[in-house]
Amino acid sequence: MGHLRATFMLPRMRFATDLAIMCVFDGLLAFFAILLLVYSFRRRIQHSLRQQLIARGTPICLHCGYDLRGQTEPRCPECGTAFDSSLIKPANGSGK
Repeated sequence: MGHLRATFMLPRMRFATDLAIMCVFDGLLAFFAILLLVYSFRRRIQHSLRQQLIARGTPICLHCGYDLRGQTEPRCPECGTAFDSSLIKPANGSGK
């Protein structure tokens, strides 16, 4: 009788193990798909946020995000990208 019980229980246990493996695989697949989507839109999101900061008066480089306050030349010291010189405000505060 014990042998019969073991024979009937084996397929169930195998099915449960296969189901658990498939659930883990599906979860990892979903995780990497979301990661890929986030990474693919990362540049657009960064550029949009940098444009919003510039519109609010914070001078940053659109290319790398470097803070441009206090710069004397219209070129980013971090990445070398040229930017609009109107972003640079004079240090004495008279340039509004």
